[in-house]
Parts: sequence; C-alpha cells; structure tokens
Amino acid sequence: MNTFFKYIIILSAVMLFVTAFFLSCKKNKPIAITISGRISDPNQNNKSIADAVVSIYQKKLDNGSYNTNYKFISSTTTDAGGLYKIAFNKDNVIDYKIIIEKENYFVSETIYNPDKISTEDNNILNYSIYPKSWIKVHIRSDNPFNSTDKLSFSYFENLLENCGSCCTYEPKVFIGNAIDTVIKCETWAYKTVGYQAFITKNGVSNIKNGTIYTPQGDTAMLNFYY
Repeated sequence: MNTFFKYIIILSAVMLFVTAFFLSCKKNKPIAITISGRISDPNQNNKSIADAVVSIYQKKLDNGSYNTNYKFISSTTTDAGGLYKIAFNKDNVIDYKIIIEKENYFVSETIYNPDKISTEDNNILNYSIYPKSWIKVHIRSDNPFNSTDKLSFSYFENLLENCGSCCTYEPKVFIGNAIDTVIKCETWAYKTVGYQAFITKNGVSNIKNGTIYTPQGDTAMLNFYY
C-alpha cells in the first residue's frame, strides 16, 4: 500500500473519531431549565416580598422505578423587588416541587408536571404568599352560672381556609359552669375577623357579635367572659 492510501486511511479514521467525539459531547450536554418570577403579598396590595427563600425539589425516576422522595435541587432568595431566578439541569423526573418560605408567612408548595416546564424558554412563575397571624381567645364563664349554661363561639368571616393549623368556622361549644379555657389558632394577617357567640346563661339566651384584627407575626387577643 502506497503512502497516499495510508494517509487517506489515517485521515478517515481521525475524522471518524473526531466526529464521534463531538456527537458524544453534544449528546451528553446537559439541558438547562430556567425558572424566574415575582413573590408578592396579596394582603398588602401585592407588595413585593424581599428575602423569601425559593427552593426547587424533584422526584426522580431511577432505573425505571418511581422514587417517592423529593430531592433538593437548588434555592435562592428574592431581591428587594421580590424577584427570583433559578437555573438547573433537566433530569429524568416525575414532577417538580417549588417551596416558598419566609418568616411570619405561610409556606407555599406547588407541584408541577415536568411536561409543563419548558426547556427552551424561561419559565415565568409568580407566587402569592400570605402573611401569618394568630388569634387567642380566653373564654370564661362568670358567676352566677349553672350546669345548663351554654356558649357556642364561632368565627364567620375573613379566615384563611384550607390550612391544617388554621382557625376554622366550626363552632366551639361549651356547656356547664366554671368554663375557663383558651383557644388559639393561625390565620392570615391584615384581616378583620368577625366572631359570633350564642349564649344561654341562667335560662336567658342572647347573641354577641364582634371583630378581631389580625396583625402580622403577632397574636390578636380577645377576652370573652360571659
């Protein structure tokens, strides 16, 4: 074999190697996902929330099996304008979970199907999180009282619903004498919560209505004596 043909064979082998190398690199190059948006407080006219922590988790599909646990990917904090941005590499996942946290706010959790998250465009995901407050009511029956006395105490407006630890509209009923107890629960802040009490005392029935204002990060106190 002459030198020319040897040169052609070597050159072809080199070109095949280089082509395979670049194709392999292209194939293994990670696909980037970008998520950004704004976090605001709807109870304060959609005020921007600075220093909120935005975290992203993923539930992976490992070796063809579902993994029930979420794995942390990345997190960031919002700037003074409530803006955030996170970039991460696409993986073989079942779904994503985005968690937003800030002191004296209720935690927000949202789950996304990966098909809804674009790998070509920036994903704009804006969120509202609600400021937290507590209501503490001291209920006490005063003399004179007897065993037939009854109180049905309930809230009737402006509660945050669908929260496991929050106040509810379900009435709290107390029967008998010597009632002295405290009920405490969470709700959203910057609201005027209405309450209503149906009272039977010494055979006489009446209704009392009132309101409680909920400050953020603090406890609204009410002494209800009957």
